[in-house]
Amino acid sequence: MPRCALAFPPELGGCGAGANPEQLLAAAFGASFGSALDLEARQSGRVIEPPRVTALVSLCHGDDGCHAVMIELRCHLPALSREAAERLLRAARDSCSCCRMVGGNAELRIVLACPDAEQA
Repeated sequence: MPRCALAFPPELGGCGAGANPEQLLAAAFGASFGSALDLEARQSGRVIEPPRVTALVSLCHGDDGCHAVMIELRCHLPALSREAAERLLRAARDSCSCCRMVGGNAELRIVLACPDAEQA
């Protein structure tokens, strides 16, 4: 069974010498949403190159003083039109187990990443 050393990041008083929960959450979200994109594309009869999802997870302070989680999924779907890609993103959000898991308990943004915007 794989092992992973966990450590709090320096921003939270830790040594940072290991993976932190936010990194693991980002990995899980990216993998889960990528799988959902692939499944939704195949079910709709679309052939797409393997989807690339960049997941960013950060902590912030919620209104109640506790930490809150913010998740952003940047999805790269260059072979699709914007309209087709956005339809696919909506369908994947509805079927992704991680997206359903957080419900309204975390801020979740799913964005279509445009190659031109990344170069700017």
